[in-house]
Amino acid sequence: MVKEGENIFTRERLKRIHDIEKKIISHENFPMFCFKDYYHPVIQSDPAVKAINGCAPLNSLMSYFYPSKDLMGNVYYDGLGDNMDKIDSALKLAMTSAKFYYYVDEKMNSSFLQSRLIRTEVIFGAPLKGKL
Repeated sequence: MVKEGENIFTRERLKRIHDIEKKIISHENFPMFCFKDYYHPVIQSDPAVKAINGCAPLNSLMSYFYPSKDLMGNVYYDGLGDNMDKIDSALKLAMTSAKFYYYVDEKMNSSFLQSRLIRTEVIFGAPLKGKL
């Protein structure tokens, strides 16, 4: 969270959040605890998800800021890309989701594109290995 009157949606802050999220999914034990949905069509076809052992990406707005692309140019809003999209266009696309306001503070709206916070969820899988 940033101070009152400051905005989380700056290039530097979004990059830092993305770096933290990448650190979480790159942890050596992450594939042991992550959620894997073998039947979800995006998870099955997304090469970036396959690269993290089929783990579902984090539930985060970073999916809009850092989408990945496959060799055919297909875009996957998974937050696993290396290049940040333009902040304004990524926010506008994210705002088309009914879940958007779950990720930001209560002051943000279509005419006030600022938030002091952003929420990320790590979704863990069950059953865990050895816990049937």
